[in-house]
Amino acid sequence: MTAKLSVGSATSQYATAILRTGTAHCRWQKRRFAGGFVFPTTVGYNTQSLTAGDYNLISLPFAGVDGGSAKLTDVMSGSWFGGLDSDVGDQLQVWGFNDKGIGGYTIYYYYADPSDPTWDGWYDLSGSYYFDDCEENAGGLDVGWNAWYLSRGKTNPTVTMAGAIAPQDDISFTIHGGDYTLISNPFPVRLKLNDKTQVDWGNIHGGLDSDAGDQIQVWGFNDKGIGGYTIYYYYADAEDPQWDGWYDLSGSYYFEDVPETDNANGLKAGEAFWYLSRAPFGTNHTIKFYNPTK
Repeated sequence: MTAKLSVGSATSQYATAILRTGTAHCRWQKRRFAGGFVFPTTVGYNTQSLTAGDYNLISLPFAGVDGGSAKLTDVMSGSWFGGLDSDVGDQLQVWGFNDKGIGGYTIYYYYADPSDPTWDGWYDLSGSYYFDDCEENAGGLDVGWNAWYLSRGKTNPTVTMAGAIAPQDDISFTIHGGDYTLISNPFPVRLKLNDKTQVDWGNIHGGLDSDAGDQIQVWGFNDKGIGGYTIYYYYADAEDPQWDGWYDLSGSYYFEDVPETDNANGLKAGEAFWYLSRAPFGTNHTIKFYNPTK
């Protein structure tokens, strides 16, 4: 095992309810739209405690109130540390791939002006565009969206994601071969890596050791506030497949049985993680998560 982690608390709750939208404020046009829609849906929230002055992984395990995409300002709330430029304000760093399959980050920061809070909010790195108005975000965020949150403050912040449980029976994500893909469980429940009723890992690459099998790398902080990864890999033996599954880095413990952790209950709701695919570059495969409310 890598260093044992004591990760900040995460609270997840959901319940069947009727959620009524409120008014929406469009920053640039300065117009208000009456929210007259009522959606019978399953709604909830997930709160993560973050570490100040460091990078934290966050994710969105909810859809918008209509079960579709959602604006960041509608689903995320918290105690942000703002500034007049990207070197001062908190940052969101979003990992993604371009049309050539090359991975990279798109960065946003929290702008705040104490003398004129009218325009406070999340902006692109240039400071020219409000987060929800950027081309890549204009259609809203899909359930399972995730990002690195760089906290600039000295006090540990919290971030709360709220919305509707995605109505789909299952949700799939593309894993990029020969590279790292940042993903998370799109449903607000703990994730047991070896539970086939929760997730289908698709055309996974297994091996007899961690250098051959696909990896899951989970970021967290120990009791001294030092960040690091805990790594699991997919063990597979073509001659004796009965023990195939996700194991800790030493190969000694099946994921759900790793001692001195709460893995028996699964990864925390809303916990994003890196997936390292051992497949050749450009050979992508699909992972499918199943809706626990169905």
